[in-house]
Amino acid sequence: MAFITAWLLVAMNSVWPSGGVRWKACAATVLPAPAMFSGTTGRPSSGPMASARMRPTMSVTPATATGITRRSGRLGNRSCARAGAARRGRASRLRRFGMAGPFPVRWRTAARWTAKQPPRQSAGPRERRMTPITLQEPFRAVFYAPFYAALARGDYAREGVEVTLREGGIPANAKDAVLAGLADLAWGGPMRILLAHEADPASPLRNFGAVVMRDPFFLVGRGARPGFRLSELAGLRLGTVAEVPTPWWTLQHDIRLAGLDPATVSRVTDRSMAENAAAVLGGRLDVAQLFEPFVTQLEDQGGAIWHAAAGRGPTGYTTFTTTTERLQARRAEFKAMLRGLARTLAWVAESPAEALADCIAGHFPDLPPPVLVRCLARYKAVGLWTADPFYPEDAFTRLETAMFTAGAITRKPGFAATADNAIVAEALAGWQGRSR
Repeated sequence: MAFITAWLLVAMNSVWPSGGVRWKACAATVLPAPAMFSGTTGRPSSGPMASARMRPTMSVTPATATGITRRSGRLGNRSCARAGAARRGRASRLRRFGMAGPFPVRWRTAARWTAKQPPRQSAGPRERRMTPITLQEPFRAVFYAPFYAALARGDYAREGVEVTLREGGIPANAKDAVLAGLADLAWGGPMRILLAHEADPASPLRNFGAVVMRDPFFLVGRGARPGFRLSELAGLRLGTVAEVPTPWWTLQHDIRLAGLDPATVSRVTDRSMAENAAAVLGGRLDVAQLFEPFVTQLEDQGGAIWHAAAGRGPTGYTTFTTTTERLQARRAEFKAMLRGLARTLAWVAESPAEALADCIAGHFPDLPPPVLVRCLARYKAVGLWTADPFYPEDAFTRLETAMFTAGAITRKPGFAATADNAIVAEALAGWQGRSR
């Protein structure tokens, strides 16, 4: 009788593990990134759950300060699916083991529940389930190359956050998409936030994460003009950008600093860059304010660069934009994006224009690859993109001053009221992911 009792206890243990063994099975585990996680089982999932029965049986405790998350389901297993399988497979395991005696069963039990458990890695502080993020594009432009490269290279995903690009066509609508909840954040000009704070000092919009910190526009004329100075615009016909206001706001301030009243410049203000480029070729304009690829395309037809606006120094041109509420609610996701962006910017800085062009070519299907390479090489040469996502305050100040002197804003809200570098510092503190 004693032998039968002992044999039954061992046999039951092979099917229904002890509480101590079950606790080992639900010990702290690492949530792999960038896989998506099911909210019902806590395991990687690329599709909908197979069974609704699992839904009420899963619990996920919040991540601790060390980033560890504990998961438990039926029988204390790591997932409800595994627990269900343990119960369903009881009879088949009895048949497979043959019930030939207690010792084979005991050995198989140990192998199944203890000795064969895979080694677990320690969880990092950012290894937790993150909410997918929607990123709003303002419009398609070559000088936004690092944003496209971050997506194409999977640098956001490598930091554990899933980012979906929402394409745009009207620059002013990017921040509106954020305010309307259609996107979690956008990229675009900090001038939009300065305008928002001009209209409402309590505006919730904030900038963070710098990418384009020099002016991407050039003055291109017919034929070379060595030694050109902005004061020479007096008496010339200039076509300025009509699509967005920042290029003229910053240029007019440069003209003023050069000793010329910008109001005296003969200026065409209501034509597109493509139209202005054609007007230069046709002799109807002396010089046009353009960005790439119009610069390279006009250059191929006899035009020449007279002036690079990037030469004025750091200017706040493109950052991320979101609201103060989302800066807190999506802080973990945004910090992951900043780490991914830092990885991208480091790669862009050390890579040739050909590699960058090949990376983002899918975003510019109508632009011949050799032209795209030349555009990117020119932007790299003028130092258009930052080395890391920190937003330089002097770049903000130069933009704010230009807008103020242009009359676009009547007061200066200041860097602290419109930008957040603290989140960048948090994201990159101790970060060791700079390897490309």
